[in-house]
Amino acid sequence: MQVIVPRYKHASLQRDDDGNKRCTACLQWLPEDNFGKGSSGDGLSSRCLRCANDASRARKFGITRETYDALLSFQGGVCWICKQPPDFGRNSLSVDHDHNCCPDKYETCGSCIRGLVCGACNLALGLFDHKPERLEAGFKYLVEGVPHVLAYLRSRADVAALHTNGDRRQGLADSV
Repeated sequence: MQVIVPRYKHASLQRDDDGNKRCTACLQWLPEDNFGKGSSGDGLSSRCLRCANDASRARKFGITRETYDALLSFQGGVCWICKQPPDFGRNSLSVDHDHNCCPDKYETCGSCIRGLVCGACNLALGLFDHKPERLEAGFKYLVEGVPHVLAYLRSRADVAALHTNGDRRQGLADSV
């Protein structure tokens, strides 16, 4: 299946009587806050955010709005990982895919899509370089690492000295 993404040369600068701008893709009249920044004469994109997101997903992942909506419904409208609705004021979740499947990390074959994730979880996966062993080590650190570190810090003389010096970091020393 090939998804064709239309390209438009001229942005819509027209406004209706209510000040709404017309999306050049879906042809709906929408408030200006439904448009992202763009290089047209009014500084806004010619396509609304929904149409721009649809075009981006079609280009990068080969999925339509209907497929995205089906995935979203399957996940209950929340992030696959943290089970929270979309964050950071976004109206959509990011499409996550297996980066080991396709050579281009920005475009996929479409068959390696894992699910939809919020911005925070998507960022976390990226910072862990999409490597399960790094995520596992991070989990182990959160669960097991802190008590060992605290025991080590309690045994150090220089940390114990913080208690007597009236250092501004007294709260830290007290917690150790």
